[in-house]
Amino acid sequence: MLKIEKYINEKREQSLHFPNLVVWMARRMLPNAAQTELAAKGISLPAIDEARKNGQSYQTELTVLERGVEKRVIVTLT
Repeated sequence: MLKIEKYINEKREQSLHFPNLVVWMARRMLPNAAQTELAAKGISLPAIDEARKNGQSYQTELTVLERGVEKRVIVTLT
């Protein structure tokens, strides 16, 4: 399961859950330029997909500015 959580001041604002199939599809369907941009932000689709294939967990965290509000985003593969 892929989980994406957004936090503002350590309070969870949003939590999204996706089946692992979404990782596989994104890896194959997103253009390389989009994958490069995600990797520059800290979200490596190849690393997430490799963890998925090997039955391993994966987690990364990044900070984004959304409508002038700084948010912490945690991406977890379980």
